[in-house]
Formats: sequence, structure tokens, C-alpha cells
Amino acid sequence: MHGNPLINGVISGNKVTFTRDIPQRQDYTGTITVDSDGNVLMSGTFTPVGSNSLYKWNSEKLNKWGV
Repeated sequence: MHGNPLINGVISGNKVTFTRDIPQRQDYTGTITVDSDGNVLMSGTFTPVGSNSLYKWNSEKLNKWGV
């Protein structure tokens, strides 16, 4: 997250929620999946507080050893 701390991060089943405060608060929701190669993929949406805009986000952690 490039040095920006997460606030109130929660993982429940395959759902993830967290907040970033950089400098405007952003509330994120999304889904976590692990594929057959062990790669972890997350994607979802976030909304800056005070905005009616909805933005997409995604992240991945690749299993470079395939184990």
C-alpha cells in the first residue's frame, strides 16, 4: 500500500473490507480468491467519503513457486 496504513481491515470468508485515510478517507470492499496455482487475487470497489463516485481496484500476490 506504499506506506499508507489500513484502518479496520476485516476478512470474512472470501469478503474483504478496509479503509485508507490518504488524506481523504476511502472505504474499500471486495472479494478474495485463490486459484489452483496458489495465486491470491483481490478485487472490488471503493468510494472516497463525501463522493458519489465508485472506483474499481484489484491486487494480486503471485505464487512464484507454484506450490
